Amino acid sequence: MLISVHQTTTGPDLAANARSVAADIGRAAAAGAKLACFPEAVNILRGHQPDLRESMPAEGHCPVLAAASDAAKVHGLHVHLGSILIRLASGKMLNRGYLLGPDGATLATYDKIHLFDADLDDGSRPESELFDCGSESAVIETPLGRLGLSICFDLRFSHLFVALAEAGADIILVPSSFSTVTGPVHWLPLLKARAIETGCYVIAAAQCGAHEPPLVTHGHSVAISPWGEVLCQAGNSPAMLLFEADLTAVREARRRIPTLALRRPLTVRKIAATVNA
Repeated sequence: MLISVHQTTTGPDLAANARSVAADIGRAAAAGAKLACFPEAVNILRGHQPDLRESMPAEGHCPVLAAASDAAKVHGLHVHLGSILIRLASGKMLNRGYLLGPDGATLATYDKIHLFDADLDDGSRPESELFDCGSESAVIETPLGRLGLSICFDLRFSHLFVALAEAGADIILVPSSFSTVTGPVHWLPLLKARAIETGCYVIAAAQCGAHEPPLVTHGHSVAISPWGEVLCQAGNSPAMLLFEADLTAVREARRRIPTLALRRPLTVRKIAATVNA
């Protein structure tokens, strides 16, 4: 099964971003891909949070989602529209991933659970000031395998990935817009760890490069095998990666090191040490 991983430098122009995503889906189909994977916030990114708040499209009126749905139907492939940033009628704003079928229909959505409220001393604002968080993920049964959904900062919460694997995921999707502060040190080790501990393919399509100032993202989109091997990796420019996924590798990794089957309940005792004078 051929899978495409799309690395983008998304900007503030929704119409331009819609054209770009549709063109990339066409490129993926022409190459023979059965699943096209896109990054987090593939519909719009702004350099400052107040501008993003004002520019965010309403639910049901995002041209990028509409274009991706049409392209998926025209070309007959599954599309993981990593995430789009949307405003609900209630005023709530969400970072929402979409899995589209080859008929263009939405098979599943996922609202980002773990919001990026880190303090990197880079001027960025807590994500929770803008977005509401989700409360559940999903594993979707498809002809391509069982796909588990996550978004970016979720990567740091291993229990989510274990839960997806225990729910049957063969492939876990991690669309991202990763910081250039943490990316060089944390990005690849975390992705490898999530693949190794779950025995899943981990596919991380990422934003890259210089967006609307001052926003810059890490890039380095990557696909990791269930054994923890890097199957393909981009640099810091827009790119389309292609790799072959074989789900027998999932079963083999879990046979060799059956960590999911060997997990045990445990308790942790807290012991206060005393020092004799």
